[in-house]
Amino acid sequence: MKEFKVSVKISLKPELFDPEGKTVERAIKRLGFSVKNTRVSRIVEFTVEASTKEEAEGIAGKITNKILSNPVLHTYAIKVEEL
Repeated sequence: MKEFKVSVKISLKPELFDPEGKTVERAIKRLGFSVKNTRVSRIVEFTVEASTKEEAEGIAGKITNKILSNPVLHTYAIKVEEL
């Protein structure tokens, strides 16, 4: 078995209002910077054991779909690297 580092970026779907992003945007603007369309995402990293990169991607997908994201609210991107 090999070890793979998994990084999952989870974001609200673009059509959904992002209250955390709006709060961050207001704070940035108070500092005098001009920004717009601020969105907040989260990144979850973990290591999995698998025989192949494809197997590791499958495991990461199952974990993401069952625990880390809500398909009604979120989009996600999975990155897998062999250690």
